[in-house]
Amino acid sequence: MKLPTDRCLVIAEAGVNHNGSLDIARQLATVARESGADYVKYQTFVPSLVASRDAPVTAYQSTAGYGDQQGMLSQFVLSDDDHRSLKKHCADIGMGFSSTGHDLESAAYLEALGQDFVKVGSGDLTNWQLLEAVAAYGQTLFVSTGASSWEDVVATVKFLETMGVSITDDLVLFQCTSAYPAPVGEANVKVLSRYHDEFGCRVGYSDHTPSTEAALAAVALGAVVIEKHLTLDTTMEGPDHRSSLDPDDFHEYVAAIRRVEAALGTAEKHVTPSEAGNQPLIRKGLYAKSTITSGQEFSMENVVAKRPVSAVPASLWPEVNGRSATRNYAPDEPLEVEG
Repeated sequence: MKLPTDRCLVIAEAGVNHNGSLDIARQLATVARESGADYVKYQTFVPSLVASRDAPVTAYQSTAGYGDQQGMLSQFVLSDDDHRSLKKHCADIGMGFSSTGHDLESAAYLEALGQDFVKVGSGDLTNWQLLEAVAAYGQTLFVSTGASSWEDVVATVKFLETMGVSITDDLVLFQCTSAYPAPVGEANVKVLSRYHDEFGCRVGYSDHTPSTEAALAAVALGAVVIEKHLTLDTTMEGPDHRSSLDPDDFHEYVAAIRRVEAALGTAEKHVTPSEAGNQPLIRKGLYAKSTITSGQEFSMENVVAKRPVSAVPASLWPEVNGRSATRNYAPDEPLEVEG
């Protein structure tokens, strides 16, 4: 996948916030499009292949009223018809479609369905079976690193490399904090710079914090992809709604990212259009500090740098200092270019 070079991709993580409803899933895609996101992303899974029969839920899932992972996941399964309908809907409205496959069967299904990239969730960072399978697809891999150590990340990158994945061209390594919501103080977006420096890969950020600061910092640090949960209503029943943004907040979230990108600009240094008219007014030229007579040497005692810039800019002082005036100057008169 060829990522844009002038801005980061924004993925609206619909996840399971459709609550099993195709209509809600379609609405999430539409809202994502209207908010300025580039992709909407769902989650695809076979519950019995993702979790064992008695797998307990996390604390935040328990708070939302769920008792076991299989039972919870079974409420959010999208059918083949649902996936195809969503992909068509996204194409119709000009929205990128994607989904995270959480098991081998689902990953293979999504590959056959067709996507621009493969997203590997944090829970599968060390799942060699799944990583081996998706590495063979030849797609760009977006790999999240939530709830992992540095050693885990290094091992995963090395494994992908042995599977033939080009780390510099085909991997985007995401910083992620796997808590819902995640404390801003645990965002640790500086690790993005280490990922880039150590591995030479592109970097992204999967944002679970309740505010925008972490994502904006990630953009400033070079993230090429930002992912954020989207819901139609944060009060809806479901495990992830409370740690998601509603349509209005998501719209502002994307807008803030675009403002930061505009502020970052480029590595080139130049006079901007808004500066051009101000430059001669704030720059300084050389003026007579006191009366200067013809033949008198210019010095710190009789020459001063003042606004606006004049025929002899202040930067020429080393050349002017010690030279003799060829005419008289009155106080506050700009020096002229001489010989």
